[in-house]
Amino acid sequence: MGLRDLFGSRATSTEDLIAQSQAARAQASPEDRIAQLARSGEKIMAIKLYREHTGVSLADAKDAIDAIARGESVGAQESAAPRPAVQAGAADADIRELLQAEQLIRAIKVYRERYGSGLAEAKDAVERIAQDMRREQA
Repeated sequence: MGLRDLFGSRATSTEDLIAQSQAARAQASPEDRIAQLARSGEKIMAIKLYREHTGVSLADAKDAIDAIARGESVGAQESAAPRPAVQAGAADADIRELLQAEQLIRAIKVYRERYGSGLAEAKDAVERIAQDMRREQA
């Protein structure tokens, strides 16, 4: 049985087969590419692509890739779209109120729930909001 029998008339050599495989990978959706990498053992690249695609923290991406490698469905990966960088604004009035009441942990929790960010990212963002508030008061 030759390559043509296994892969159709388009594949005439190993090089053709490799080129077809690379072309198929380039056309795959980000979700498919991430799943393919995770299942083939290329977890570092899968984690990197997952983070770029979803904007989640490193720990959340690692957990998701581990689940994908096990064949489990990951909701965030299926419907994820790249997230823009989050800026503090008028919608964060409740976070500002929590900071004024010295409830940093609660403010971080609200931020995470609202924007779907990881813990470190939320902590950094809330600390920037607090810093902006201190500057406004000065």
